[in-house]
Amino acid sequence: MSHTDPRSANPPRTSGLVAFAQSSAGNPAGASTLRTAFHKWLDKQLMLSAELLSDLTLAVNEALANAVEHAYAGASKHGEVDLHAQFDIRSGDLVVVIRDHGIWRSPEPDPHHLRGRGIPLIRALASASTIETDANGTCVELRWSGLTERN
Repeated sequence: MSHTDPRSANPPRTSGLVAFAQSSAGNPAGASTLRTAFHKWLDKQLMLSAELLSDLTLAVNEALANAVEHAYAGASKHGEVDLHAQFDIRSGDLVVVIRDHGIWRSPEPDPHHLRGRGIPLIRALASASTIETDANGTCVELRWSGLTERN
């Protein structure tokens, strides 16, 4: 893969930015692959405490799990999930975008309240988050401010 291919795990640095871009199948194994690659990228590129590294990975994992479950559950063919991240070395801001290309499906009612904690967890872990759904899929954007890069 070339460095301009969006599936490349470590695109080059340009103008003070460190970027990550990778796509995988919209199924549990694909989500696991993306989560692992993102975690390794974070650990390599940013100087984070173990707790913060875990929090960032958990927030992204929840968004990936939602993409797999809600966009492609019951679909005859699973699409892909894209994970893009950009870290601004100067400001310490990290923006992560998770995009699926499926159709949002609301979860079935859960009378035991054992589910439905993913989005509140994402919102608690990220400095800011947005979720937008349209005919082309769902896009989750997570933001963190003031992080530092590992030298």
